[in-house]
Amino acid sequence: MFRQDTEKALHFGIDAVSREMKSNMFVLLHTTSYIFGVAGDDVQTFTYIHSKEMNVLEKYVDMFRDLGIKMAVTDRVYEQVKNEAKSRYIGFVKDGDFVFKIYEILDVYPAKERLRKIDLQLRFQKALNLFYQSDFYLARNTFSEVLKECPTDAVAKWYLFLCESYLNGNE
Repeated sequence: MFRQDTEKALHFGIDAVSREMKSNMFVLLHTTSYIFGVAGDDVQTFTYIHSKEMNVLEKYVDMFRDLGIKMAVTDRVYEQVKNEAKSRYIGFVKDGDFVFKIYEILDVYPAKERLRKIDLQLRFQKALNLFYQSDFYLARNTFSEVLKECPTDAVAKWYLFLCESYLNGNE
């Protein structure tokens, strides 16, 4: 949709999600090469877009939505818009040769929730680093601290449950 202007795409997404906060809307911004075409006959035609990267990312859309994330961007988009919106790194997606760092856009949330997440960003990142270093005990405690101050942070809650699962021997 926004071939050359990533910042416009970001602001379009923020505006769309902000207007529909009560809905289950989720926006993922990603930039990629793709194949676009039209197939059909003289009676009926269909357009299509094909991208191997989007085939990977679409597997995670429902999970992101279920986590309560309203808007996220991949690392390639983040590098282009990091000064345009408040965001936080929330993890990565890996599938075969594809690895995408995922950043949650915080500007879509109501002011109170957004400010809490921004204030807790360093603690959240510390917990995330501990998690990815497999220090699930300290990560769990740090995610718990984040949740005490921001109980609506579904991403922190998800990581807390993952920590509990690993500490209980489940993988």
